[in-house]
Amino acid sequence: MKRLTMKQTILLAILIVSFVAMILLWPFSMKIVSDAATFQKIAKVRGEEMSLFEAMRKLDTVDDKLAEWKLIETTSDYQSIRQVADTADATQYGAFVARLVGFILALLAFLASIILLKKTKYLLLVIGALLMVFPFYWMIASSFKTAPEMNLFPPSMAPRSWTNFDNYTTAWNTAPFATYFFNSIFVCVCSVGVVMFTTILAAFAFSRLKFPGRDLLFTLLLSMMMVPFELLVITNFQTVTRLGLRDTLASLILPFTSSIFYTYILRNFFMSVPDSLYYSSQVDGSSNWQYLWKVMVPIASPSLVTILLLNAMASWNSFMWPKLVISRDEVRTLPWALITFTTEVGIHYELIMAGATMVVLPMLLLFLFARKQIVRGVARGGIKG
Repeated sequence: MKRLTMKQTILLAILIVSFVAMILLWPFSMKIVSDAATFQKIAKVRGEEMSLFEAMRKLDTVDDKLAEWKLIETTSDYQSIRQVADTADATQYGAFVARLVGFILALLAFLASIILLKKTKYLLLVIGALLMVFPFYWMIASSFKTAPEMNLFPPSMAPRSWTNFDNYTTAWNTAPFATYFFNSIFVCVCSVGVVMFTTILAAFAFSRLKFPGRDLLFTLLLSMMMVPFELLVITNFQTVTRLGLRDTLASLILPFTSSIFYTYILRNFFMSVPDSLYYSSQVDGSSNWQYLWKVMVPIASPSLVTILLLNAMASWNSFMWPKLVISRDEVRTLPWALITFTTEVGIHYELIMAGATMVVLPMLLLFLFARKQIVRGVARGGIKG
């Protein structure tokens, strides 16, 4: 890949910094505008005309105006302006001009960097990366917020304290996360092991063994990829029930013992290996079984690593199927833990975010460390020859 020039590097840095600055300054700016609009509306009712900007400048005098207008506590005007006064503080309103100016400057820097990078191929990649990373940032930031902070409007983009681990402690003690972690690890390891074994055997059979109808059978299998998993749920549920495996960890493993997609990737990789290598092993007296495990599997390690990682993430994050076949806490997996924080009287979003962070973090770290292997394996397995 072509290296970035100094100009492109600086512009990308400005783009990212200005984007982050806009995210952090946006809630403060919108809160000021919202409160100023409320103040302006009530002032107009009380006979005082002022512009929105003047209302912003006078936000620090909300308490004085409240006393001057002698509003009755039961009126809606009193409640509205009282809420503005209660949330006002020197940190928020005293520096509103600096915050607005900072937001405008960040917006101008962001737009300028986009214009200057319009001919740079990395522009769309950076914008896409920011959009993809933002949900993860929001999840982690929200996990450090308190319940009142979660209910703010407009929402705050950063918690008041990044060292508030109370949500994590509460989430861990509320749901049996230790049991869920063990179940998720057990199901993930078993599913990955079984799928790897069946995928290797199927890919070798469809790439090297010669038998009647091989290509037709593989084409029919590929056509099954068009059938969504949701259509197979009823059949799988009936099968698991008849086998008496409901409410067991085996019910989370049995329906996922093979994968057509992974077989397709590995088969294409196997077919890229020259046939001369296979015939040479036959001359040396190696059986198909020995050739598979001693020659093909070591050569196909990039694709196998990709299959392992993708299958591990899919098994770890599975939610719908465990929700259908599992009803006991002793055999539930991590994604189910998030429902614990949904009650009849409301949803504890800050606890859900803390729990979601604990659920997603292992797979997120796994993907960050193994992303190159995933891309390399898919690229090599998806191209024949």
